[in-house]
Amino acid sequence: MSLTTLISASNHKPCYVVYVDGAPYYGVTQIEWERSFDQNAATCRVYTPTHYNFNPSAVSQIEIHEGYNGYMARTFTGFADDVDDERFPDKFGLVFRDVLKKAIDTWLDDTGKTYTNTQAHTAVADLLAYAGLGVNAGNTNFTIGDVEPAKFKLVSIMDAVLQIGALIGWHVWATKDGTVQFQYKKPLPAASTLWTYTEGVDILKFKYTKTDRNLRNRAVVIGYNDIKATAQQGSPFVPTPPTYRTAIMASELIDTQSMANALSAWLVGDLNHLTESIEMDVVGNPLLDVGHTVRVNFTSGRGASGNYFVFGIRSRMDGETGEYVMTLTLVGGNSSPVDWTDIGEAKNPVASFTYDQVEWGDPAYVLYVDGSSSSCPVGTITDWAWDWGDSTSAGSGQYASHRYTNPGTYTVTLTVTCNHSKTASISKDIAIGDPTDAGYIYKVIYAGSDAGVWCSPDSGLTWNFAATPSAVNFIASDVVDEEGVVLAGCASGALYQVNDYAATDNTLLTTFGSAINSVSIDMQDTDHWLVGLASGALMETFDAGTTWTTLKTFAGAVTRYAFADPSSPAHIIAPSNTAVNESNDAGGSWVDKLANWSNGTMTGVVAIAWHLFQHIVAAVTGGTARLGYSGDGGASWTSGNITSGTPTCVSGGAHNAGDFVAGFASQNYLQITTDGVTWAAGGTFIGLAQANDARYDWKLLRTIIAGG
Repeated sequence: MSLTTLISASNHKPCYVVYVDGAPYYGVTQIEWERSFDQNAATCRVYTPTHYNFNPSAVSQIEIHEGYNGYMARTFTGFADDVDDERFPDKFGLVFRDVLKKAIDTWLDDTGKTYTNTQAHTAVADLLAYAGLGVNAGNTNFTIGDVEPAKFKLVSIMDAVLQIGALIGWHVWATKDGTVQFQYKKPLPAASTLWTYTEGVDILKFKYTKTDRNLRNRAVVIGYNDIKATAQQGSPFVPTPPTYRTAIMASELIDTQSMANALSAWLVGDLNHLTESIEMDVVGNPLLDVGHTVRVNFTSGRGASGNYFVFGIRSRMDGETGEYVMTLTLVGGNSSPVDWTDIGEAKNPVASFTYDQVEWGDPAYVLYVDGSSSSCPVGTITDWAWDWGDSTSAGSGQYASHRYTNPGTYTVTLTVTCNHSKTASISKDIAIGDPTDAGYIYKVIYAGSDAGVWCSPDSGLTWNFAATPSAVNFIASDVVDEEGVVLAGCASGALYQVNDYAATDNTLLTTFGSAINSVSIDMQDTDHWLVGLASGALMETFDAGTTWTTLKTFAGAVTRYAFADPSSPAHIIAPSNTAVNESNDAGGSWVDKLANWSNGTMTGVVAIAWHLFQHIVAAVTGGTARLGYSGDGGASWTSGNITSGTPTCVSGGAHNAGDFVAGFASQNYLQITTDGVTWAAGGTFIGLAQANDARYDWKLLRTIIAGG
């Protein structure tokens, strides 16, 4: 199940992680952040019940990740401001602002900055660089300092940038991942929407307002050396005969009459309309951001259904109560921006991307990029092209990955193209293989052996070992965080809890009378476990192993899965040596999903696509095929194209429904498919005779881990 689906799920479980200087910051009980279209910088407060000797001057950066059931998106990136110490009761708040804090805190002295005949976006980039910030700036096609040099001194960098932006209706803001943008963006809803909210369904409460408070139908622009321009329009919302509400803009940066004329016309066209606004509380949505467009449906007639611009968001995540709520401020509009080519181009897309990098133990340096935050103000992004900065072939797609041969700093560039054939690019210098890089993440790997549990907390660079009296058949984790609850099931029937990444001895929890073949942990309730035994028994506990009951006893050994859907613990799939057993009512009743398979007998090796549990691959014997595929939950089956060999393991992915990987006896390579039916050989293993287990990485979902 994707994060998008989890947001609307009725039984989702909010979760969050706070990183300070790249390391998890523990003890956080509450997170509040606020971002608004007219706000210079977003703010965030992180509360803890205990003072952690937090020193604002010593902290370089904070990241907030929020979501549900372990699936999260970054919602805030910024820098420390101060510490709030509240009494009674004790409550300590750490206050942050987004990365534009640097522009607010950096001031120009009396020497300042002077620009002559300079493109506005070039001047903005130079000003922000003075504050230590990069920027993704569009081409303004607008020059400042044409006649009189444009001078900025004794002002903050933010004030200087805002002065330039006000001239041309451009906006400066920082995205959730800390990328500074300078683009044409007005608070007007787009034709395409990211999300839909419906009265009586997923709107907790709302207030609808329609007002003429901000309406202006006359504009006066005053510039350098007595330059002046006036523009006005009639309006059906002001008294007759025509009267005027006036907006005034004055700036010495306006140094030509043509500039003043264009600005006055633009201001009237932009302000001469009523404003529709909605303030409403909704379930927390970490994918939503200021500047997005949402659809609101009113069923009672108390408001106007339609598309609305997300003008502001106030988010509150309470770790103690489990409450995750957002208050959205939405605005509509009846006008469109004036199209003036000599002032600025309003139709260029905006390129943006985030990234993670992983250093595996060979070593290998793998970069994962996500261009989904790119946008187009008046259309959609149709192409993503990636330049990896190492003279290799370009990548493509909204999501992509690249393997680097050597560590070092590489300039990675994303170029996006919209459906109007316009392009935009953004580049980031990424320190590949550098653990101090913001996107660097260690991956925790667990492996069971004949003698115990191996664990690498750093992607295979180093390993810990904790012994068990017999072979480890299965390892399970709640995958809510990097450590969480980790269990190891043994051939002797012993069930252990793995401690401290296997750096200390395992804890024996209980011993069953039969070998443990599978272990599953409920992601909704990490005290709820299922254990499948070679005897055919499926054991269940709701108190972290203190007491156990037999949920079901099957005719053959339970071989692999238990909880099929992380968001629905009542949905259980427990394959045995002869069947694929499914229950949708927490084990009350069962059906065999392999009942309609007629080409041989199942072997007990089965896989289900992550969060796409209607897609199944099962290994069989005795027929013409060795792997069968079902895309409809077992109602119908298709034989794969492999007709020989003995499957030893199979695993499902998550990006595409048909992504599966399989290992075969006496084959030192994997078989891979993207449609569940057509299989092809993957990479060759070095030092392994065959793969006995292969898994897709649960978090990155594009990485395969195999063990022999």
